[in-house]
Amino acid sequence: MYRMYLPIKVIIMSVAIVSLVCTPLYAEFGYKDVYLYDEKTEDWVLLEPLDDIAYMIVDYIGAGGDSSGSLSVRGTLDILTSPVQSKGSRTFGILGESESLSYSNGPLTIAVTPLTDNIAVDNGEDWFVLPGTGNYAEWQFVYTVTNLGDVEMKDIEVSDNFGGELDVKDSDGAWLATPSKGEVAISHSGAMKKFKFKWDNFVLAPGESASLTIDLKLGKNPAGHQEYTTCGEVYDLNSGGVLKFRWKGQQGKGWASYEGEAFKVWVPCSPPSFCVSLSATGTEWYIRKPGHYYTKMLEGEVSATSNGTIAVTFSKFDNLRSVGSSQVIPVFYALKDGEPSDSDWITPQYLNENLSLELKVSATTTSSWGMWQRVNLDTQSPGMYSNVGVITFTLVNSQPTYVGE
Repeated sequence: MYRMYLPIKVIIMSVAIVSLVCTPLYAEFGYKDVYLYDEKTEDWVLLEPLDDIAYMIVDYIGAGGDSSGSLSVRGTLDILTSPVQSKGSRTFGILGESESLSYSNGPLTIAVTPLTDNIAVDNGEDWFVLPGTGNYAEWQFVYTVTNLGDVEMKDIEVSDNFGGELDVKDSDGAWLATPSKGEVAISHSGAMKKFKFKWDNFVLAPGESASLTIDLKLGKNPAGHQEYTTCGEVYDLNSGGVLKFRWKGQQGKGWASYEGEAFKVWVPCSPPSFCVSLSATGTEWYIRKPGHYYTKMLEGEVSATSNGTIAVTFSKFDNLRSVGSSQVIPVFYALKDGEPSDSDWITPQYLNENLSLELKVSATTTSSWGMWQRVNLDTQSPGMYSNVGVITFTLVNSQPTYVGE
C-alpha cells in the first residue's frame, strides 16, 4: 500500500499579489487549463494562461521525476488475501472482465474457464496466469460442435491431448467428462499419465450443436510434488484439439477436419509489484473574481510486473478552508479521463466514503485515470485556503494460494 498526500491551496488575490508571485511560479511550476462558468451563456469558457481572473498551477516533484515531471512511486507489497470492497467502483484498463478464454474455427469452439480463483486471465497475451509454484488449480474445458451446413454431419469425432501436469477430475470412480450427445472415452499413458480423450458416436442436423464438458486439475509429478514445479515458464494445457466429420451423402472416403488451439498458462516466479506515476504532487489556484472554475488537476498512470488490480481510494479530501478564519470554499471532484459533465461532480465527502477506482493492469499494459477539481468562489475574503487529501494505492490480490484438494 502506498499513500500519496496531495496538498491543495486556493489563494484569493488582490492586484498587488499577482505581480509578486507570477515570475517565480512560472519558473518552478506547470500551468493547467482553467474553465470558468459563464452564467449568461450557461457554458464553460476556457481561460487564457495567466488570465488575470484565475489560473491554476501544479507542483511538480523536483528530485526523482522523469522528463515530463511526473512523480513515480514504486512499491513492492505483501499480497492481500481478498479483494478490496468498494461501495461504488469504476473500472479502467484493458484486462477483460471475462474469466475464460475461447477459440473458434468453423464448426469447432473450445472455451476454457478457471474453476479455482487463484487463476487470472491476461487478455493481452491470451493466456492464463497462475503465480508461483506448487499451487493447486482447476480448469473446465468445453468443446462445442455446431453444424453450420445445410446437410447432416455424421461420423463426428473430436479428440485432444492434455498437458502432462493435468489430470482429468473424477468423482466416485467416474471421470468428470459429460457430453450432451454421443460418447467420450478418457485414457492416459506414460509415467506422467498424460490424459487424452475421443468424443464420437453422434450426428448433428443442420443448425444443431453438441458439447462436451471436461474438468481438469493440476496433478502431482512422479516424485509426489504438486505441479507446476518450475516457475518462469509458459505451459500448454492441451495440444489444441481436432474435429473430424463427414457430410451425409458425401462421396468418397475423405474427412472434413478443423483444428482447435492450445491454451497456455504462465507461471511467474516473483510476487507482483507496481509503479504509480502522477503528473503532479499538489495544486494551487490563484483567483481574483467570484465564479465557478474547474481544471484537470491530476493525471495518474499505473503499471505492474504482473496482471492484477490496483485499488485507488481517497480520504481526508474536504472543502478548502481559510488558513486564518472560518471561511470555506466549496470544492467538487470528478474522476474520469475526458471532460466531466454536470452529473460527474461529487463532493469531497462522497469521494472519501463512497468511491474508489479499480485499475486493471498487466505486465504489458498500463492503466490511467484523471482527477478534476471544481471550486465555487463567492464572497470569501482574500487569503489562503487549503486542504490536504490522501490517495491510497493498494495492490489487490484475488488469487489465493491452494495447496491441494
